[in-house]
Amino acid sequence: MKRPTITNLTHTIFPLVLAVALTACATTPGTNSLPETTVNAATTSQTLVLTLRGTPAKTTVGAIDVTIEIPEGVSVHAQKNGLIESDVISTPPASTRPFSTGKFSNKTLRVALISTTGLSSGEVMLIKLNVTGGHVPRAESFRVTSSQVVDLNGINVTGTSFDFAVR
Repeated sequence: MKRPTITNLTHTIFPLVLAVALTACATTPGTNSLPETTVNAATTSQTLVLTLRGTPAKTTVGAIDVTIEIPEGVSVHAQKNGLIESDVISTPPASTRPFSTGKFSNKTLRVALISTTGLSSGEVMLIKLNVTGGHVPRAESFRVTSSQVVDLNGINVTGTSFDFAVR
């Protein structure tokens, strides 16, 4: 197997990150469909755990691009333009500190996770949620609407899926 290079990853994964960033910045001048993000006393924090399943043997995942439908009463800390704040996404302690970015708009969260050394099946991402009073999100309330998983060479990895847990 040919050893992956940063050049291979850059040519394949960079467009994913660029798409997320450009989509987040593409607003019509003078309009803003996103409210200011504020956390009030009735808001609590919970963590959405994203677990990757079904990675074929001998395949090392290089990047994940996933869009998640967020239930009512749940949001993430985001800027006016929709880019999520740096404290929203974290990775499990055993991970290799991948690069992450994302956008939140209209109950939709799109996140990308990129690693030059590879991601393993299992827990790949922890997402900090803001939950308004009276709402109790369950794992079944979150839904993946689209996803793309690529290996370290930028080749699509098929047969993968995602599970959720709320802590």
